[in-house]
Amino acid sequence: RSNDHIKAAFKIIPIDKVKVHLFGASSFNTIIKWPLYSCDSSSWAQNNKYGFVLYWNLNKSGLNKTEKLFFLDKNSDCKRNDRQYWDKVPFKKDLEYFISELGVTYTNLMGHRALHYRQLLNAIYYLTIEDVITQYRLTH
Repeated sequence: RSNDHIKAAFKIIPIDKVKVHLFGASSFNTIIKWPLYSCDSSSWAQNNKYGFVLYWNLNKSGLNKTEKLFFLDKNSDCKRNDRQYWDKVPFKKDLEYFISELGVTYTNLMGHRALHYRQLLNAIYYLTIEDVITQYRLTH
């Protein structure tokens, strides 16, 4: 979805009278920008299919603390320098602690049920940004 289309919609929607639900968009930068009541997309279930998970890195500076982490099993044929690979990130200890608190290991993320475990991490990411954005709205 183009932000231009969303912007045009908010010019005519009386947001003080209407609760707005955005379909098919769930990136942090999009949903933090607009006065949405709710939104949804299939990203939480689809990202792992493309070999990556999203992680909310509390140590990252700025408002958006999203990290997009790729796995070599899905991207080994197209390894690029502009991608962060799970096993090469500078915050690997934080990642290992985070997944261990969930009872998940790196082996789980690479094993025969890897997609299920990665989907779990993506679901947790979206629950996290839901809380972050709710708190942001309450204080701004």
